[in-house]
Amino acid sequence: MLRASRSKAARALLLQVQGGVALGWDGLGEGTESARQVALPLSTDSAFSLVARTRSHYLGPLQKTPANIRFLATLGKKVPLSSLIFPVLHRGRVSYMLYLDNGHRQQAPTDVGEMLILSQRISQTVEALVDRKRKAVRG
Repeated sequence: MLRASRSKAARALLLQVQGGVALGWDGLGEGTESARQVALPLSTDSAFSLVARTRSHYLGPLQKTPANIRFLATLGKKVPLSSLIFPVLHRGRVSYMLYLDNGHRQQAPTDVGEMLILSQRISQTVEALVDRKRKAVRG
C-alpha cells in the first residue's frame, strides 16, 4: 500500500487507530523514518480527527492546530501546502489512516480517485483477513 501511494505522492504514512489514538505504523519518503513516534489523540482538533469522525477522506492544508503541528514536527518540520488523508475502514470504523503529501511547500496529489479505490480495497482485505483469522481460531 505504501509503495502504491509513493507512486502518487512524495511522502506516505500509514497510521493505525487504537483506542482513540492514531499511531504511526510505517512510512515511505522524507521524514517518515520517525513514523513510529507519531501518536495523535483523535479527541483533539486535527485533520486526522475529522477523518476518523466523518469516515471520509480529507484533502487540504493541515490547519495550525497543536496536534497537526506536533505531527509535522515529528516528520521533520516539512510543511506541505496541502495533504491527503484516507480512512481504511473495518466494520464501519476507521482502523487505519493513510496520509499523503508531496513534501515541503508542495500541493498534495490531486488524483484522488485511484487512492480512494485503493483505500476501499484495503478495507475489504482487512475485513477478509480478520474473518479468516476468526474462523481459524474457532476451528
